[in-house]
Amino acid sequence: MQREPRLRAAVGTTTKLDSLADRLMYRLAYRNFGDHESLVVNHSVAANTSSGGVRWYEIQNPAGTPVVAQQSTFAPDANFRWMGSIAMDHAGDMALGYSVSSATMFPSIAFTARLSGDPASTMQTESAILAGTGSQIAGLTRWGDYSAMQIDPSDDCTFWYTTEYLKGTGIFNWNTRIASFKFPGCNFPDLQIAKPHTGNFTQGQTGATFTITVANVGLKSTDGTTVTVADALPAKLTATAASGTGWTCVLSPSVSCMRSDVLASNASYPPITLTVSVAADAPGLLTNTANVSGGGDQGTPGNNQTSDTVTIIQTGPDLAITKTHPQPFIQNQPGVYTITVSNVGLSPTSGALVTVTDQVPAGLPIASVNGGGWTCSPAATNPVSCTRTDVLAAGGSYPAIALTVTPPTAPAAVSNTASVTGGGDTNPFNNSATDPTTIVVPPPDLSITKTHTGNFNQGQGSASYTLTVTNAGLGPSVGTVTVKENLPTGLGRNFIFGTGWTCDIIAMACTRGDSLAVGSSYPPITVTVSVDGNAPRDRHQHRHRERRDRHHTWQQHCHRSDHDSPRARPDAGRIAQSRSAGAGPGRHVHHRCGQPGQRGHLGIREHDRQSALRNDSDGPCCPGLELRGLEFYFLFAFRHTGAGRGLPFNRADGICGQPLFSGEQFSER
Repeated sequence: MQREPRLRAAVGTTTKLDSLADRLMYRLAYRNFGDHESLVVNHSVAANTSSGGVRWYEIQNPAGTPVVAQQSTFAPDANFRWMGSIAMDHAGDMALGYSVSSATMFPSIAFTARLSGDPASTMQTESAILAGTGSQIAGLTRWGDYSAMQIDPSDDCTFWYTTEYLKGTGIFNWNTRIASFKFPGCNFPDLQIAKPHTGNFTQGQTGATFTITVANVGLKSTDGTTVTVADALPAKLTATAASGTGWTCVLSPSVSCMRSDVLASNASYPPITLTVSVAADAPGLLTNTANVSGGGDQGTPGNNQTSDTVTIIQTGPDLAITKTHPQPFIQNQPGVYTITVSNVGLSPTSGALVTVTDQVPAGLPIASVNGGGWTCSPAATNPVSCTRTDVLAAGGSYPAIALTVTPPTAPAAVSNTASVTGGGDTNPFNNSATDPTTIVVPPPDLSITKTHTGNFNQGQGSASYTLTVTNAGLGPSVGTVTVKENLPTGLGRNFIFGTGWTCDIIAMACTRGDSLAVGSSYPPITVTVSVDGNAPRDRHQHRHRERRDRHHTWQQHCHRSDHDSPRARPDAGRIAQSRSAGAGPGRHVHHRCGQPGQRGHLGIREHDRQSALRNDSDGPCCPGLELRGLEFYFLFAFRHTGAGRGLPFNRADGICGQPLFSGEQFSER
């Protein structure tokens, strides 16, 4: 954590003020909450290169193993904040006061605070206490040694804060400001009411119930005065009973329940059950409101009242409509709205005409409209109208209507509303449906393919992949396109390149910013890799390549002959058995190497594994080529620089002359 700069400027002067960033600020405040102990403290820090903030901490369990429960730097803008003081009330709420200034602000006084239930390590928005009207000048840098935030012991809720400010620019003309504040709900009761119900009600129903609950969310118990719950039922709902443990309830002239026992902080009274009957002609939606008062409540007024809306199922037919579509619609592409009419009532429709109407928004040309059993207006007609007269059973739905539109250059968003009428419908509250629709430009759809030719060999110095990016979408690409290669274990990176691509060999990534048209591909990217000598391999594929490579123009095939005399093979007389100079005795293993247009012999002493390559005239060749196994290949490729099972060789001495081949790689099968 970076400390605050030692000095800071104030408005109207070049004199800078000392932030005292080299020490903790007054004071380290302690609280014991019973289940835990807390310390809060702060100091000044540099928030960035041009501003400062106040760093604060809450440390719990100071008597045992201290734990930093939360911490943060309060620096919401480019101003300088310093000389802080922090305290905590009995509920665990915190307040942090400090001085604040900048090149355009006289030293002023402000504070921030947090409730105990706020997200950890956060403070709320800054609140101003006093805007300063002067700066300290003449090189006097010491400031505000007397900043202090304290809790009033009389209620353990009220914060008192005091610190320095100046009424006018000068020296030794300090003023002291004292401010107090507390959190809403601290040290008084706060009654809150809730009124839920379960399920839907039905026309003509008796015994439908609401459950009313009163809780004290304040930090102090109620004061023993009467607590009253009042419920003004809407028309078409009639109260038949109201009761709850400890409550005294009456139904007339309106529902009310009362009690006067004390309700502790964060506790609830037993619930009230309100039973109602539903009129036979009750509408589809009804809203019931209840409120609570008394008990010394001084909390948030908004939680003293609650409303609960209930759906009333109609005994007659009740046509409801829904309208949906798959998001989003694409410009110049067909988009389909699905409109469904259902009977959520308890009786079938009357057989009277049912009409669906849809006023399609401007910018959505109608391509078609149809649905099984529906008679719909021509596609060019707006609003769209579809009708039918067949009876719809209770709980059933008509076949869906498909409304197809083709937005050309429509707005980015529209809302489409459809409605239904007729059929003897008894509930107008669910007869319309609105479907917000997002319309986007035709999007690109980039796909990538990765190919290679043949198989790779362990120890191979250079092998390549080809990456191709294609746009199979409905629109050209926009912005930067990035291709990243993730090489598996066993492959090393050599190079990555492609025409028009900007590639990074370290990141194994390529980018470009030109647009890719629909149906087109960027120039391919070539990735060259080296193959580790111990890279995992598929033996079946490896052998398949070997069989194929035996017919390759540049592949040498060596047949092993293990013998003690020329009689071991019909052509043994053609295989040189002389040893290299200085070679000790040992059994010889000879290899005859054939290649179109060239003859060569390879003699190997099995005892010391030394080898010599001999040309057609039996001249000496360079030792140092070690052969392992029964069958070998000379692979013509770039020299592999990593560890591998193959051994590179060159004829480079004066006797052998120039290498027979350049860049050879000897690989074991």
